[in-house]
Amino acid sequence: MATFGNISNPLYLECSSRLPTQKELMQAYIDGSSYNLTSTAAAHWSLTHNSVTGAWQVYLGNGVTETAAKTGARLVRCVR
Repeated sequence: MATFGNISNPLYLECSSRLPTQKELMQAYIDGSSYNLTSTAAAHWSLTHNSVTGAWQVYLGNGVTETAAKTGARLVRCVR
């Protein structure tokens, strides 16, 4: 299990690549490959920033994409 400061993240070893871009997450929704994931109704962070304090998030269950403050908690799905 990897530890960052005082936060332990058991998924780190499975997520050792990078976050997908907003375009890649939208493509996963369009292709239907997002249905292989759990928690598709929740927002997933993308690598795509819209400002210093904000980034794009995508709801994989319905394709909605919007910006959010980077301080918010969202799911992540890494790609290689």
